[in-house]
Amino acid sequence: MGPEPGADDANLVRLTELPAGSPVAVVVRQLTEHVQGDIDLITRLKDAGVVPNARVTVETTPGGGVTIVIPGHENVTLPHEMAHAVKVEKV
Repeated sequence: MGPEPGADDANLVRLTELPAGSPVAVVVRQLTEHVQGDIDLITRLKDAGVVPNARVTVETTPGGGVTIVIPGHENVTLPHEMAHAVKVEKV
């Protein structure tokens, strides 16, 4: 049972709020305006399969960025300020 459409954002966390050091399985839920304004980044994310409701594995990098790992796609590493704009739900 997943949350109903329109459920509040209580379960959402920013990629930058995930614990560092170990891969975490999440579902992408929201890309904030900060990301949507960056056409190049949006293209990279879509090409990597990072779209709303995609199930991905993320790993925080030592520098505060986040690497998104999706089987069959190229890994995408987001700098901290971009990772901060992606909201996900842990699965």
